[in-house]
Amino acid sequence: FPANVFLVGKSIGLFMGYQTAGIMQEEEYNSAENQQHPLTMKGTEMLPGDVRYVDQNGDRVIDAKGKLVMPGIIDLHVHFRDPGQTHKEDIKSGAAAAARGGVTTVVAMPNTTPTIDNPDRVNYVHNKAAQVSGIHVLQAGAATMGEKGTELADIAGMVKAGIPAVSEDGKSVMNTALCKEAMRIAAECGVPFFRALTPGS
Repeated sequence: FPANVFLVGKSIGLFMGYQTAGIMQEEEYNSAENQQHPLTMKGTEMLPGDVRYVDQNGDRVIDAKGKLVMPGIIDLHVHFRDPGQTHKEDIKSGAAAAARGGVTTVVAMPNTTPTIDNPDRVNYVHNKAAQVSGIHVLQAGAATMGEKGTELADIAGMVKAGIPAVSEDGKSVMNTALCKEAMRIAAECGVPFFRALTPGS
């Protein structure tokens, strides 16, 4: 995303996917002083929804009159099915659907095929998301290998690779000692342990 975005208008509400440097009032945008500033591009007329690059830093001026501007929505539980089940969904299509709804950050669950239970698989998702996604895709890591509840996953290694949370998604770790150890490691690493409340889980 660009480093700075300048919005022209008075309204506030939904504006997806940008870090906002400031909101210019229309009078300020049209002021004589700003007519000499490269942000205004003198002699051009901004149309609704118009986006223009205005300088070498990648700053943009966007006409937001009549629109609402608000922070992007964060969805803490999505299924992008990548790797292994991309006939259902993949990172590109899932991210596009999220952005369409105003969601700019998601946490993908680890119950893929294979399960996201080691740093290499976390890196796969984050690297692919960087190439094909216009939103922030964060990958959660499984608590146990293959989400089978018998052997701890490399939680610390996955945290170093960038997971924001540990989760078995809709499954439970039935071995209470193993579950307690997973939660202890997660707490030591500074990430939460997500428990999905799924019927029958």
